[in-house]
Amino acid sequence: MVNPHEVEIDGRKLVVYDHDDLSEPGTGKAYTGSWAWSTSFVLGHWIGSSTGLSLKGKRAVELGAGTGVPGLVAAAMGADVVLTDIQALIPGLQRNIDENGLGAKAKAMALVWGDGCSGLDPPVDFILMSDVLYDVESMPDLCHTLRELCDGDTKILIACELRLVASDCLEIMGEEGFVLCEVPQSELLPQWQNQEYAVFIATLGEKKKEI
Repeated sequence: MVNPHEVEIDGRKLVVYDHDDLSEPGTGKAYTGSWAWSTSFVLGHWIGSSTGLSLKGKRAVELGAGTGVPGLVAAAMGADVVLTDIQALIPGLQRNIDENGLGAKAKAMALVWGDGCSGLDPPVDFILMSDVLYDVESMPDLCHTLRELCDGDTKILIACELRLVASDCLEIMGEEGFVLCEVPQSELLPQWQNQEYAVFIATLGEKKKEI
């Protein structure tokens, strides 16, 4: 294994390995979720340092988990977490769970957005998403999955890089009835307070009606 990323949360050090040996069949390109993106650390550190979140004993699902940084942090803080992504990334996610001794609090499961979520026993308390807002065409399926996993009390924790496509995706979420509130930049670690990254808390509201 190559050297892992390290995340320190409340005095506990987590190790996170990229999926360096994976590539898409046919193209040979690495999967988008093969490595830990900066936004996963933005969200992970915010979850780990936020005084307003109570995760112990709560149920959480990470969508598009990739290497699983936010989900691992949530599990380390006492949540029962299912880290989800495409099937090819599941062994690597499970490895990261096992490397951190979190098998009692976390598991990895394949999930395709738009498919049924019955295996996740919705609704859940928290949904975690980092850097998944990069494709407008995927938003109908993502919003469908979010609606299946949510009720009015579910909190969706989102970290994204502030680029045009992310803004378009957030706008679609609003149109689909999700109410978004941006976390103040002062709550992020100093290295992330640069207007390039943002964290949002979303809840499920009413879908906008067409006039």
